[in-house]
Parts: sequence; structure tokens; C-alpha cells
Amino acid sequence: MQRKKKVAKKKAAKAKAPARKKSATAKAGKSSKKKAATKKAAKSTVKKEAATKKAALKKTTKKKTPAKKTAAKKPTKKKAAAKTVAKKKTAVKPAKRSSVSTPSAKKTPAAKPAPAKQAVRAIPGWTTQAAPRLQSSRKPVSPRYFFKNDIPKSYNETYFNAIVRDAQSIFVYWELSDELQESVKKAMGDKAYEASKRILRVLDVTDIEYDGTNAWSSFDIDISPTANNWYINVSQPARNYVIECGQRDKSGQFYLLIRSNTIIMPRAAISGAIDAASGANESALLQASGTQQTPPGSSEIQQSASTLFAGSSENSSSL
Repeated sequence: MQRKKKVAKKKAAKAKAPARKKSATAKAGKSSKKKAATKKAAKSTVKKEAATKKAALKKTTKKKTPAKKTAAKKPTKKKAAAKTVAKKKTAVKPAKRSSVSTPSAKKTPAAKPAPAKQAVRAIPGWTTQAAPRLQSSRKPVSPRYFFKNDIPKSYNETYFNAIVRDAQSIFVYWELSDELQESVKKAMGDKAYEASKRILRVLDVTDIEYDGTNAWSSFDIDISPTANNWYINVSQPARNYVIECGQRDKSGQFYLLIRSNTIIMPRAAISGAIDAASGANESALLQASGTQQTPPGSSEIQQSASTLFAGSSENSSSL
């Protein structure tokens, strides 16, 4: 009986062995299929990564090369998300710094150090502190006139000055206050003052003390009521003159406003007072004075000098 049981067991085991083999082969097939599927999936992911890298490289090259501006359509949300993922994956690692210096890199100039301050030597008896300023006891003088914008034409003052210009001309300038003009206007009357003329009277007062009536001669010059300076030509040089400014009415009466200072006119030629005993040489004097080297306009001076020296030579010969 036992033998029969053992034989039956062996037969059953033999019958089960091929089934186990089949199940093992099935399991092995399933595992191989899974491995193949994973390989395919890995390949597909690699291909996708390569495609995204190529797209990113194309975009970078397009940005570098100048291209015509085209109206590009706005990408959708999905495409934008894919681009951001591709940029993250294709982020290039920073290259290591090379020890070799490139020729294109420019060297920045190093900042120059500030110059050191030199130490000041201390001199005995001297101090480095500045001496205090002495406060003056004088009060600041306030200005006489205050101008807002422009300089005024007049200061409402009264003065009359005469200056020698040359041997035959005089320059005068003056100013008349409003009070002085009003006083003359009252003395003449309004109608007579308006009808009168403003004049300058030139008086010859040589070698006399002028009192207003004893001048040697005089002449009048009509001027504008708004004038405040004038050039006067004088026919006789080497004389003394006084100039008066006033109003002359229709009858010829003169109303004095103001009188100038007395001026002494210079000579227009060489002096005739020559010492006969000096024995002056005409050519030597002319050469020393520079008249022989002057322009042609000095011929009159030379002629007048020759006539004067001719008279002096005759006087010296008689002596």
C-alpha cells in the first residue's frame, strides 16, 4: 500500500512540474514586458528632453541674431509652462574661472592713494591760530542815494563846472535844481519864461576881477532846456573865461541861473619871450622838441618857431 502511495505521489509531482514551469515562464515573460515598457518610457523622456533643449537653443540664437520684428502670437498657458520647465532643465552651470587672462578684458586703473599731509614744524614764539580781527569803532556810513532799478538822469542838485579841452575849446557840464528854475520862473513870469531861450554866455575876464558887468567881451550860444553839457569853441587862446547859464527873454534881458568857475586857456604856439643872451640854436631846439620828426601837419609850428628864433638871432648879433 505504501509503495502504491509513493508512486501516486511521484506521478502527481511529475504532473505538477510542467504547470510550475509554465507559471514561472509566464512570470518571466511578464517581467520582461515590464522592463521593455520602462525602457521605452525612458527613451521617450530622453527624446522629449532633447527636443526641449533644441528649442531652447534655437530661441537663444534668435535673440542674438538681429531679426525682423514680427507680431508674435501670445503663447497659451500650457506652452508657457512647458517653456519654463525647459528653461529650468537647460540652465547652464557657471563655468569655472580660468587662471589665463583673456586679451579682451580691460584692466581697471587702481585708485591712487591720497597724498599724505606734511607735518608743520612748530616755530617757538609763533602760533598756528589766526589772529582775531580788530573791530573798528567807526559806524558804517549809509549811502547818500538809493537806486531801485536804473541810475537817475539827475539828482536835483545845482552845479556848473568848466574844463579846458585844448587851447581853443572848453567843455562845460551842469545841473539845475527844480527850486532854482522855479525861482527864475517866478521872477520872469510864466509867459515870459515859456517864451524865453536857454543860453550859455561866454565872457572874457582876462586880468580882471569879474563882478558880473565888467567883462572885456562876450558871446551867446543857444542851447536846449534839457541839455546838461556842451563843447565851446574859443577864438582867442591864452585868455581867461567865465561861462554863465541863464534865460534870455524876447527883449534881450538876461536872467542868470548859474555861473561857472574861471578857467585859464593855454597858449596855441611857442612863447615869444626868449632870452637874447642865451644864444639859443634854432635847429638844436627844434630837434630836441621833436618838431622835425612830427607829421606834415606840424609845418605851421616850425614856421612860427623859425620866425621867433630869427628875431632872437638879430637881437644877439646887435649885442
